[in-house]
Amino acid sequence: MEHRYRKEGHMPHSKGPVPQAQAKEGPMPQLVKKRRSGWAVLAAGALVASLLAVSAGPAGAAEVKAGDDNEASPGNEAPFSACVGDAVEAPDPGFSDVPAGHAFAEVISCIAYYGITNGTGDGSTYSPNADVSRAQMALFLYRAAALMGVDLMGGDDDMMADYSDIGDVWEEAQNAIRALARNGILMGRGMGLFEPAADITRAEMAAALVALLDHTPGAPVHTDDDGLYELGDSADTAEAPDDWFGDVRASKPRAVDNAVAAAYELGVTQGYSDGTFKPDDSVSRGEMAAFITRTLAHSNLRPAGLTAQNVKGTITVSVRGDRDADFAPVPNRAVDAFKAAASETLLFTSAGKCNSRVSFVDGANRCEIDGADPVTQTDGNTRLAVLENDVIGDGLTVWVWHGEIGDEFSEGDWAYELAVEPHETTAAPSKAEVSDSLPDGITKARFGTTVTVTVQLKKDSGDDSGLGTAGGPDGVEYTVVINKYGKTDGTDPDPTADSAFATATETVKVADDGSAMFTLDAADANSNAVGNRVKVTYTITGAKGPTDLVPAEADPSEWFVDFTDEAAAVMTLKVEVAPYQEAPGAGETVGSAATVTATDQFGRPFRNAGIVLASDLNNNAGTPDAKRFTGSDGRVRIGYSYTGGADIETLTATYTPTAGTPVTGAGMAFWVTAWETTADNGGSQTSIDVLNVDVDADQVVVGTDTPMSVNYDSGDFFTVNDEPSSIAKFEEELAKVLEAKNKEGEGFNGDLTLSWQSYDHEDSADIASFVLVATLSSS
Repeated sequence: MEHRYRKEGHMPHSKGPVPQAQAKEGPMPQLVKKRRSGWAVLAAGALVASLLAVSAGPAGAAEVKAGDDNEASPGNEAPFSACVGDAVEAPDPGFSDVPAGHAFAEVISCIAYYGITNGTGDGSTYSPNADVSRAQMALFLYRAAALMGVDLMGGDDDMMADYSDIGDVWEEAQNAIRALARNGILMGRGMGLFEPAADITRAEMAAALVALLDHTPGAPVHTDDDGLYELGDSADTAEAPDDWFGDVRASKPRAVDNAVAAAYELGVTQGYSDGTFKPDDSVSRGEMAAFITRTLAHSNLRPAGLTAQNVKGTITVSVRGDRDADFAPVPNRAVDAFKAAASETLLFTSAGKCNSRVSFVDGANRCEIDGADPVTQTDGNTRLAVLENDVIGDGLTVWVWHGEIGDEFSEGDWAYELAVEPHETTAAPSKAEVSDSLPDGITKARFGTTVTVTVQLKKDSGDDSGLGTAGGPDGVEYTVVINKYGKTDGTDPDPTADSAFATATETVKVADDGSAMFTLDAADANSNAVGNRVKVTYTITGAKGPTDLVPAEADPSEWFVDFTDEAAAVMTLKVEVAPYQEAPGAGETVGSAATVTATDQFGRPFRNAGIVLASDLNNNAGTPDAKRFTGSDGRVRIGYSYTGGADIETLTATYTPTAGTPVTGAGMAFWVTAWETTADNGGSQTSIDVLNVDVDADQVVVGTDTPMSVNYDSGDFFTVNDEPSSIAKFEEELAKVLEAKNKEGEGFNGDLTLSWQSYDHEDSADIASFVLVATLSSS
């Protein structure tokens, strides 16, 4: 094995096609060339006849027109690229006029790697700004065709033209011109002339490249009965290109318009920033390199050796022969891939083997070729197991290598390195959730206020954008029925016994972000009297769209708001303390504090609430007897003293109204000691309950009756639910499950435990291994 890594950072486009922004024709100043008169004969066979009829279209139209999908965009771009690995990492091709940083440097390097260009003059230059002649275009196409699996030896002899003007062209170009003409890929300009020295036009270029793809195995290009191009994975499902350029349709025959439209949807060409294509303009050699690499992307061509490309979490691995073998696919090659969080840097043990921060993507063992690993197929490619966003997290690094069964990867061995970022998901919505604008747990609102209810479509993973059209072109709609029930005697209306005094039905449409909203309100029927109540209930049904997207909580008793004129009163008390506090020594006393927040039945802060704080330890000796009053934000900070060792203290806040039942709230204070490494435990701890976490201080509180603190940092190893993890994921899962545990209290039946090895609390440079089990309650 070669002892080096291939960093994706040195190979900017190993994850997909060369970015089109790098090769866009628009920004190049030499693009605005002299206009040519007439139009070129671009196609052959069934297309030739159709060239004589100009397509109808609005004269002077100048923008890309959207098709039936109402969106002008290349819908058939290649997901992969031929310009990866050594094709863009290879040594400088040696063109003195293509310096690093040149707009077309990478695509020129790519076609030079594959031998599609040999440069100009003595081969030391490429002449990126020079126009491409028709003879040069033929040679580019001829060399590319051989690499793309196109057989030019056959063809239709009737398509051959005895061009009278190519006798002085060099032999390879003559062969290319004849082979391309015989196969209907690039034809002459009529009157028995090919015009090899003339500049190729943008329309001729587009037609020739699409014709080449029509001959390329596996490319998504097909022809209909009229010889026009259709695009799609198979001929049975292929459709005519939807989008088109106004200046092409207004001035060119139908076949030319169809070919240019196909080139656009295939991502081969983009047009100019003003929406025009300029079909009669010439093409520079730099632009042509970009067009050709985009065309190569639709073929199975890949560089020599192993490369890998990621498309939305699916990694496709390719293995090819060397240049002498024309980069032929290599089948039956076993491939292994392993992954780690992108933030991880320590991946190997002292013996040079993969450590626990690394996990396998495929196969049965990490960093080892085994019988469960995938092998390349006859096309030299294989796909790895899909990496979903929940596995990718904030980003992964994946290493791919190949070898024989039983081979193990060691530090310093060669691997293809690939960055995998979270991807947008096109998954359909799987459920609908309902929420309102009231604070959590609050169901009451004052008369005169408005409550907004939101129905949110949700995917299993990824963001929820683009879900408004899940029900088809017109989107998803819901029917909402709103009923209002009233009482004037100070009691709450009962929808099961009382009759509604008002009913309304409305239709709400789901927006692009997957949300649909409607509002609830109620007026006070008699503002001069007290005791008025209005209960507003609502039901949601699917008027249009997938029936399984009707919100699950179909019981109308769960969906209501009580509008009332009742006076505000303390409803809840929330007690907050520090995540942990260091326990004082024996007989010592330390000061502490708790913050109490009082809110009313409407979820608003309640001021001037007299709060008494009590502790369940020390006979309440350290807490003040006097009331402390909340401020305008409903909060009050109450200091107290603590005496004792490591313990869990429950602090209870009480508000006693003038009349009525006292309101209480409680919080826990964790008085901790550090978990110590001893000769007996050797720095290891088996599964122990997690009580709290302070992510700002990188500290976890663990234990049962006696809480202890454990420190961690980014240099440690983390495993979360049997998967190697980053520190960020470790903290995220800790916080998520801990919140659920605190909320559910004794009803929590999930798991939240921590184990560790090699931990030394006195050595900040120590590298420990933490294993977190964090699962939510099962229903």
